[in-house]
Amino acid sequence: MSRSLSDEQRRILNAVLQGDNVFYTGNAGTGKTYLLLKIISKLKSKFGKHEVAVTASTGLAAISIGGSTIHSFAGIGLAKGTKQDIALAVRANSKARKRWSKCKVLIIDEISQLSAEVFQILEFVARKIRPFHKTKSKLFFGGIQVIVVGDFGQIPPVGLGKHVHYCFDSELWVELFHEKGHHFVLTKIFRQNEARFLAALNECRKAYPNDEAIEFFQNLDGSNQEITLPFDGVEIVTTNSKADKINTKHLDTLISDKGMENHTYEAVDEGKPAFVKMFTKESNIPEKVQVAIGSKVILIKNVDGLANGLQGVVVDFQNGVDENGEKIKEKYPVVEFKKSFKLKKPFRKLMQPVEWFVTLDDEVLASRVQLPLRLGWAITAHRSQVSSRAKFNKCSDLITPLYLFLGDGTIVRAR
Repeated sequence: MSRSLSDEQRRILNAVLQGDNVFYTGNAGTGKTYLLLKIISKLKSKFGKHEVAVTASTGLAAISIGGSTIHSFAGIGLAKGTKQDIALAVRANSKARKRWSKCKVLIIDEISQLSAEVFQILEFVARKIRPFHKTKSKLFFGGIQVIVVGDFGQIPPVGLGKHVHYCFDSELWVELFHEKGHHFVLTKIFRQNEARFLAALNECRKAYPNDEAIEFFQNLDGSNQEITLPFDGVEIVTTNSKADKINTKHLDTLISDKGMENHTYEAVDEGKPAFVKMFTKESNIPEKVQVAIGSKVILIKNVDGLANGLQGVVVDFQNGVDENGEKIKEKYPVVEFKKSFKLKKPFRKLMQPVEWFVTLDDEVLASRVQLPLRLGWAITAHRSQVSSRAKFNKCSDLITPLYLFLGDGTIVRAR
């Protein structure tokens, strides 16, 4: 069920393996994360686990790639103070100093949400912490290979000050990527396959979409269509509370009107409290999963060749199996995943708990064991970024062009 790399993805992988500093971007659905996971695997095989720093600008993105936030890795906290003061603080932090000293490759996902100011602090800290590399201490990032990934058409950077700039506004960015030709754009979209829809989505990445794109989305307004239960699509909304309300309504209908039994699964968390909180505050991994037969669900992790984002329906509950293949008492949902661009034909699978990690320097700081499922009648635009939808009802709640792009960028086809 997995696919091979496209030609343009292979070119990026080759540049990375040659030791180049690389920035690559692309529209939603071009396989940025899929490629990044391949890159991480190849680099760890080449250099070792401790030498490859896998980070992201947000906790949600970090958990998705099995890494940590860039702030945690770098030991810079909130990046308050001067570059010199921050570097001194990092030098005094033995664990952070050791991480920088060992690092051969620094990976940062969701680079659009990291400000130019923090990016430049990271570079300064790296040079100052790595003086024993005498021939490299004058190089950018102290000679560390830098790989950054993200879509600047999505969520902008955040920062402590009023004036926060994109990373590409800095001279450092130009030195690392543009002047040496290490800037790549993924263009092949695996998620959508309709030409007009693709063109309209690309227009939404701009500040001023053209009239044709505006007309296209206006003609898709499905607000006059009656939604019946069970609803065969996903509604993309702006807040978790709205998504929870819609999902609870549909689940309650299954339980009360159709007499389906509710099954509840609580997450099992371990690790340092500060990092365990990341699962609740910054990830799409629920503390509690409640499902019944007929529940619409979305897969939130790649499992046994099934891709993150697949839609499915709970059709049964069966006894789970242990690592030896023996049946256990606990029952888990059987999900029928629908045919989609990711799955050529419907497929049923017993869904058992899986484990997520927050790691730093290959040390597991926190873990969560939970079913890799969320109720799937509604989802927020931000959480929809890390998965792909086959159908949707409406995006009328997405009140800004940014939200519209985040929401529609995850959709396969328009109707």
